[in-house]
Parts: sequence; C-alpha cells; structure tokens
Amino acid sequence: MTPQEATQLLFQAARSGRINDAESALAAGTDPNARDGWQWTPLHLAALNGYADLARLLIAKGAKATARNDEQRTPLHFAALNGYADLALLLIAKGADPTAKDKWQQTPLNYAVDGGHAYLVRLLKEAARDKPAHADRVVGRRGSGEPQIGG
Repeated sequence: MTPQEATQLLFQAARSGRINDAESALAAGTDPNARDGWQWTPLHLAALNGYADLARLLIAKGAKATARNDEQRTPLHFAALNGYADLALLLIAKGADPTAKDKWQQTPLNYAVDGGHAYLVRLLKEAARDKPAHADRVVGRRGSGEPQIGG
C-alpha cells in the first residue's frame, strides 16, 4: 500500500467507522493527523459520525484532539453538534478545549445548545468552568518575555 493509499484508507475508515481499516492504514505509517483539502483530520470525521472507539484509536496513535479545520472547528465542535456525550468527554480528557471558538465565534457549547443536547450542555458547562484559568492570570510576563509564576 502506498502512503497516499494508506492516507485515503484512513479517511475512508474515519467516515465509515471501520476500525480494522484504520488500524491497517496506521500500521502502514499514515499520519493520524493527516489533513484533507478542508483541513479536516480523521479525528474530525470520527467525531462528526460518533465513532468513539475509532477516536480512541486515533488519539492513542497521536491524533490531536485540538486540531482545527479550515473553519476553526475542532472535533469537539462536531461531537457537541451531534450530541455525542461520550465522545465529547473523551476529547476533553485528551485536551480538547470546551471554550474553543470557530470562525463564527461559536463554541462546542453553542452547538450543543442549538442541537438541544441538554446532558451535553451540562457537561460542557462543567468542563468550561473547571478549565484552568487563563494563563495571563496564572503566569505573569516580564518585559523579557520570561514567565513569572504568580505575576
């Protein structure tokens, strides 16, 4: 299998949820953070379609939960849009930002509210509340740009 074929297979697997195909593509050396023409990663597609097991595999192989597509949406935006709470929890646990804004300034919470996903709305509110304070409150900056704790 050529590298291009392996990448194509990984994207097809992410669209269809075929874990065996994803494993084959990854074993062939495909980058789990590969991008298509719209800057989507396989993890974006897995999140859009609710494939939590496939998302776990991709993350275990190095996929970034913080990846953004050409509209600045993260996989968490798509999990929230479709009400996939288990997938949203996985993404948050792996570093996804529940307060990330897309190019329209919409967060995953906005998408969960619009979709009427009450349980997910509560989860995202809690995750956003528990998110560490912004770095400028925790780490002050001196003129030299060196971090200074407690600034």
